Amino acid sequence: MKIQKILFGIVFCTLFCGYTSAQNDNWFDSQGKILPQYTDDNGLLSDEYLPDAYEFTSIEEAMLKPERVLKLNLSEKQLSEIPPEVFMFSNLQVLDLWQNQIEIIPEEISQLTNLQYLSLNENKIKTITSSIGELKNLLMLNLGQNLLESLPEEISELENLSDLVLDDNNLKKLPTNIGAIFTLSNLSAVKNKITELPESIGSLLALQSLDVSDNEITCLPKTIGTMSSLMIFDIHNNKITSLPEEICNLTHLPYFNISGNKLETLPKNIGKISFVQMLDLSNNQLTNIPATISSFKVIQEIDLSDNQFLLSLVLSPKTHLINQQYPYDYSHFLIVQDKLHNQISLKLIYQAIDLQNYLNFPIFPR
Repeated sequence: MKIQKILFGIVFCTLFCGYTSAQNDNWFDSQGKILPQYTDDNGLLSDEYLPDAYEFTSIEEAMLKPERVLKLNLSEKQLSEIPPEVFMFSNLQVLDLWQNQIEIIPEEISQLTNLQYLSLNENKIKTITSSIGELKNLLMLNLGQNLLESLPEEISELENLSDLVLDDNNLKKLPTNIGAIFTLSNLSAVKNKITELPESIGSLLALQSLDVSDNEITCLPKTIGTMSSLMIFDIHNNKITSLPEEICNLTHLPYFNISGNKLETLPKNIGKISFVQMLDLSNNQLTNIPATISSFKVIQEIDLSDNQFLLSLVLSPKTHLINQQYPYDYSHFLIVQDKLHNQISLKLIYQAIDLQNYLNFPIFPR
């Protein structure tokens, strides 16, 4: 799931569909300050008007009216550094530097105190200054597809940050104090080299989407169970061998993908995640399923395929085994048994009506 990146792209597309530079002039007084009727509580151009702000696409054009520059798009210009003139645009709220050759985020970035949306993805960034923590109005930060090996701890000082994208870097860990970004709603750190998540991540009570798939994570902190707002949790393709029992406290988590790990067992109270709709447990080493799974209330799909030691199911007389030769009675669920590879794919179609019928019976190797 890359929903947060899609949403990030939609936001930037919306913000950069502006009108003419004359439109900007209507919002400013003679001193270059935004008129009060157009501002939000922080004195910035409000979300109601920002999408209509004019998009400047060159430094030369922007320098003609530096105090009127609210949005600046310098993407795909082969820049090796952020042009120093950028830091003169004191009213800048949206900056897109996507797909350049930038290697360093300098200290001067802290001068853009009004910046709300910053896209730096697809560059060659290796270093980010600690002064990035001074961008107190920043809402969205995209650092995906760079060469980052670490992040400054000061990133946790971005007190209004909602979306953080760190995909396709070389990060080995997340900032220790990332849990201090209490406003964070979406966090994506796909395709890095992260081995563990910090304990503080449990303090992200507003987080709705967490995607740390394709990393090297071996275990999850117990604090993960406190993230009560989580709706998307994707940790597929890691090296996780077990889940903490505390994960069962995520009772309203709709989407949970932990496929492609090394799970041998599930927490016995996994059924407490009763409002899960999609649960992907494929490509693990599961040998049994806890009976509490019958507590799922709105389940739509469970995938248990490619668990090589989960070779056979014993079902109650009320339930039929369904395979390619006998495709009957899949109003409740569908079990596809691949005899060639001794694997099972279990997918629930629509909502589970009665799982308890077969969960009273063990799942065991052939």
